[in-house]
Amino acid sequence: MENQNSTMHRMRNACQTRVGSWTVRSEEIVFWDKVEIYRQQKKLTYRAIARAIGKAETTVSSMRQFGTEPRISDGIKIADALGVDIRDLAE
Repeated sequence: MENQNSTMHRMRNACQTRVGSWTVRSEEIVFWDKVEIYRQQKKLTYRAIARAIGKAETTVSSMRQFGTEPRISDGIKIADALGVDIRDLAE
């Protein structure tokens, strides 16, 4: 199993955004990338995370797709569901 640091390194290298005809590589790992790492480690589904914050799975899916960060209260619930501190997801 891949460890967390190598997973983050792989994701960091894979973050690319198209801006016009340019491809911009981002070194930033965003909230949902971190959620994905911990979610896979804990073998949780996004359905379970959605239930933990009292939202529909489609709402969580849309938040992930568009990179929308949740309210702090929902972020704390997500962290709790993943068994991590909110700072692990926010930093």
